[in-house]
Amino acid sequence: MLDNQSYQKLSRSIETLRFPLILLIICLHCYTSTSAGTMGHDTYFRLIYPISLWMGESGVPAFFFISGLLLFYSKKTYIQKLKSRFHTLLIPYLFFNGLILCIYLCSMFMGNSVMIIGKNLADYSLIDYMRAFWDRGVWDHGNGSPLLCPFWYIRNLMILVIISPVLSYIIKHTKLLFPVFFGLLWINARDSAYTLQSLTMFSLAAYFPICDRNPIWIFNRYKVLLVCAFLFLAIMDIMHLYMYIPFSYSIHRLSLVANSFFCISILGDYMYRHLLYSPFLSKSAFFVFSIHYPFVTFIRPIFLRLSGASDILLILLYLGSVIGITLLCLMIFRILKYIMPGFVNCITGNRG
Repeated sequence: MLDNQSYQKLSRSIETLRFPLILLIICLHCYTSTSAGTMGHDTYFRLIYPISLWMGESGVPAFFFISGLLLFYSKKTYIQKLKSRFHTLLIPYLFFNGLILCIYLCSMFMGNSVMIIGKNLADYSLIDYMRAFWDRGVWDHGNGSPLLCPFWYIRNLMILVIISPVLSYIIKHTKLLFPVFFGLLWINARDSAYTLQSLTMFSLAAYFPICDRNPIWIFNRYKVLLVCAFLFLAIMDIMHLYMYIPFSYSIHRLSLVANSFFCISILGDYMYRHLLYSPFLSKSAFFVFSIHYPFVTFIRPIFLRLSGASDILLILLYLGSVIGITLLCLMIFRILKYIMPGFVNCITGNRG
């Protein structure tokens, strides 16, 4: 059972981690969006990998775990939870995807050809426009993304919230078997596995409140084991860049789980106790998450043109892109929050 002290510690950790986890996602996207321009630069990849993929890919799994904890620890009824997520998930989802569509339409009306997943926007039917909000026309076994690519997380989270009573029933009777089953499928999947990742981390978090387990007590009791697993998987994940390691892809996925647990159980609490928490950054996190990706796409042509540059220059450009995009998003948030605070609260689900 989660006592009041444990709940307060968990809440502080989650609040402290909101922005750092978003920063990890920006690190990931700044790499994946520009990787085509860095092919063949082995030194660049090896030095950037720990930031961009080892930790960078941990952001979304950690958020699914956090979302599962928050939903199932909530004392609200199912209907109340749906109403709450309507404001915190659906409204921002529709707004920011609609904003991207408006930008595409403006570009088309200015005479530019806009291709989305191999189809010209000028040839879109009403069904195509509606589907663009879901997967841009390619579901890809659950790996398709809406117009605003990072919002696949919001889309999948909304589905999980809707089916949460079913998940609750299954987990109550199967305990850890359900998340472990999908976890095994996820760590062995060779594609992006958005659906499997979503189910694994969300249901793993749901296990604690549904089965009346205290995650803080468990994390504290097995802290040494958790830290050892975190370090071992980190070393194995990074070492596969320099030598052959069997099942390296599965090790990477397991490392993402360990990273998520480490951040939530240890790092968040450490940052809060050492005054490394900023209310402004925490409030800005969702807005930064929502607008960073279009800026990331602007740096893609730069990396393509500099594909013959030195690894050091590409590393500096990558780090500069992460810092620059983050600061730009924060500046936009501060300006909009000052000019129209009510509007910012609405489009961020009252997170701003």
